[in-house]
Amino acid sequence: MWALRAERRTGASRAAFGAARVARGAWLRALIAIGIAPVTFACGRDGGGGAPVRAGEPSAAREPQAASAPSVVWTVSDAPVVDIGAEGQGPTHELYQVRGAYRLSDGRLVVANAGSRELRFYGETGEYLGAAGRRGEGPGEFRWIDSLFVVADDSLVVVENTRGPLLTVFDREGTYRRSFRLDTDRFHWVVGVFSTGEVVALRGGGIRQLAPGEALPEGEQLSLASFRSDGSPRGTLVQLPVSVSYRKKYGRVDIGLPAPFHPEPWWSVRGGWLAAGYSDRYEIGIYDPEGRRLRTVSRERVAEPVIGRSVAQYRAMYGRWESPEAARLLEEILDQAALPEHLPAFGRVWLDDLGMLWVQDYTVDPATDPGDWTVFDRAGRAVARVRLPARFRITHIDEGFVTGVLWDSLDVEHVVVHRLTRRSR
Repeated sequence: MWALRAERRTGASRAAFGAARVARGAWLRALIAIGIAPVTFACGRDGGGGAPVRAGEPSAAREPQAASAPSVVWTVSDAPVVDIGAEGQGPTHELYQVRGAYRLSDGRLVVANAGSRELRFYGETGEYLGAAGRRGEGPGEFRWIDSLFVVADDSLVVVENTRGPLLTVFDREGTYRRSFRLDTDRFHWVVGVFSTGEVVALRGGGIRQLAPGEALPEGEQLSLASFRSDGSPRGTLVQLPVSVSYRKKYGRVDIGLPAPFHPEPWWSVRGGWLAAGYSDRYEIGIYDPEGRRLRTVSRERVAEPVIGRSVAQYRAMYGRWESPEAARLLEEILDQAALPEHLPAFGRVWLDDLGMLWVQDYTVDPATDPGDWTVFDRAGRAVARVRLPARFRITHIDEGFVTGVLWDSLDVEHVVVHRLTRRSR
C-alpha cells in the first residue's frame, strides 16, 4: 500500500504509507512512497502447512468468473465534511508527514502526525480534542512514526521501523497500553495488523535496485511474514515479485526512480482479510489470517499498450520534481531500459471495513488523472465504480465515509473526510 518510507518507494497498502513535504513536488514524491502497497497470503507456517503461495499460482479456492465493469456509480461528497489543515485553523490543525488517519467507531478522528511525533484526536466535526505520545524513547513516546493501524475495539497500533519494528499500542482514548518488538534479527517493514492482533510485515526492503541499462530481475520474490500479537514469528505467508527501481549517483546526489510502467506488488490488510495482487494482470487474492485463500477477484480488461503518449506523460510527471538529476536519470532509463509492452493492469488496492475490495485504475500520472476505483463485494462481484478527488490518498474507508490525506495546490497536507454514498442500482 500504500509504503516503505517517505524517501523510499514500493508499489499498497504501498499499507501505506508515504508523506508529503511542504515543498514543490512533495505530493508526487509521496505517491511514489506509498506503495509496494498497499496482497496475497497463504499457507506455510513454521512447523508445517506447506509452502508459501506465490501470486498467480492456482489454489483450491473456488474461482469466480472474471467480473465485467459495473454500471452502478457510487459518489463521494464534492466538499469534505471534515477538513483538518485548512487555513486559519491554528497550530493544532497544522499537519506534516501524516502516517495514518482513521474514523473511530464513535465518529472521532485519530491522526498519526509524524512531524510532531504524536497521535492527534479530533471530534466528529474536526475540533481538536487532544494528543497522545510525544518525541522520545520512553513508553508511549516515539523516535519516529512510520504508520498507524486501528484494530478491534478501536485499539491504536503505532509502528516505528527505524530500529527494527517497534509496535506501541494505545486504547481508543489515547492511553498507553504496551509496546513490543517483532522477534526477528532481520529487517521487516510492518504493512498491516489483523483484527486478531496478528502483524503482517514485509521481509527486507522489497525493492530491487538496478543501474540504468541493467537487465530486469527474473523470478526474484519478496516475502510477507506473519507475527503473533506478542511479536513471535509464525512464518512466511506469501511471496510476490519484487518492485523494481533504478538508482544512480550524480556527484553528491543519489537518486532513484521506479522502473517505468513496470508491474508492482500491492496489498491491503483490514479486519480479518488480506488482499494481494501483482499488477501484471487483473487478479487479486483475498486471504484470511490463517493463510487460506477465500476467493480471487479478477476482471476482464483489454491490455493497454505503452505508447509515445504514455512516455510523454511520464516525463511530464517527473518534470514536476524540478530536479536536474531526476531528469537526467529518467532519460538514461528511457534510453537504455526495455519498456514493458503494456501498462500495468491496475493501481492500488484497498480493503474497506465491510470487507469490500477497492481497486484503482492504473494511470500514468495520478496527479492529473487519479483514475476510477472499481469496488468488489465479498463474493468477488464488481458492484460499483467510484471517483475520488485528485491529489488524495486513502487512509480509511468505513460504511459511510472515505478518510484520507489531501495535498492542496501549495502541497500542504490536509486530513479530509468525504461522505460516501453507496448505491445498489
